[in-house]
Amino acid sequence: MTHPSGAATNAVEFNRDVRPILAENCFACHGPDKNQRKAKLRLDVREAAVDREAIVPGKPEQSKLVEHILSSDPDEVMPPPKTRKTLTTQQKELLKQWIAAGAEYESHWAYIKPKTIPGAAKQNSEVGRKRDRCFCFTNPAGKENPALTGGGQTDINPPAKP
Repeated sequence: MTHPSGAATNAVEFNRDVRPILAENCFACHGPDKNQRKAKLRLDVREAAVDREAIVPGKPEQSKLVEHILSSDPDEVMPPPKTRKTLTTQQKELLKQWIAAGAEYESHWAYIKPKTIPGAAKQNSEVGRKRDRCFCFTNPAGKENPALTGGGQTDINPPAKP
């Protein structure tokens, strides 16, 4: 796996690696919708998954989730065959690694403050200002927009004439 900074990482991250697998294959039956939930199991809430022993942090071999995703029995395997969804070998391994590492959940990415990536240009740098000016103050033809840069008319939406 590669981190956005370009550095290699073996750490399984819930939002990047696990949430997409669970959302695509599990949450329809084991997610937030109480009217669709099967077996009274929620996999979208860590405490609920741990209480039901679907996930035993640090012990994938004791986790019911792992037992079901590795099963070859059509009555036990998850996701069930009738959903026409299957997990790849890589997805199964990621889930096992995540549980072995403690099965930590993360808040949805939209609620997490963005992290600064080492080596990224500082926003106040000259390069950053030129980049921002290029993207924000030019039109598709590459010309500066006088209404946004202070030249010419500055009122983008002038009042209608009577």
